[in-house]
Amino acid sequence: MWSQSWDRKLGDVFQIQDEIASDVTKELRVRLLGAAAPQARETDPRAYALFLQARELSRRNTRESLLRSDSLCCSWPSAG
Repeated sequence: MWSQSWDRKLGDVFQIQDEIASDVTKELRVRLLGAAAPQARETDPRAYALFLQARELSRRNTRESLLRSDSLCCSWPSAG
């Protein structure tokens, strides 16, 4: 598994390090997760902003903040 070599000129050590880390990560993902590896999804920035606001309001734990948090959650764009 770890017998691959990365022969490069020693120009940019950090680029070589990034390549090795990327290759190792890909190999581990395939071996550990197989075909069930989760795929990254694009986040809707508006929905994420609403989530952050609702979470902050819910942490205040007052009646008013919880009602406002709930209304923000109900206004999230649909995922479909």
